[in-house]
Amino acid sequence: MFIADSARCSATLLVFLARSCSDSLEPGTLGQSYRLDQVAGDALPTVLYTNEVGTFHIISQFIHFGPKGTGSLSETAQMVPHTGEPQEPQESTSGIQ
Repeated sequence: MFIADSARCSATLLVFLARSCSDSLEPGTLGQSYRLDQVAGDALPTVLYTNEVGTFHIISQFIHFGPKGTGSLSETAQMVPHTGEPQEPQESTSGIQ
């Protein structure tokens, strides 16, 4: 469940990235990395969403643009269930093609 939620969150965060990252995305930025600073006006770490299972926190996220439209998205996130012990923060990196 966490992996599927993480993939859905990554897609959602890409929408916010252009408006929330520390630098603008201008031509000639290939090979540069950007850090997500906020989501919907809230500084990171922040709650991304809450559902019937628990609350999903986004701790950090970086996007790196490479050549020919490739790159990578790296994030650290944590699911805190409504009952039971919170999971340890999980780091993940996925390719962009």
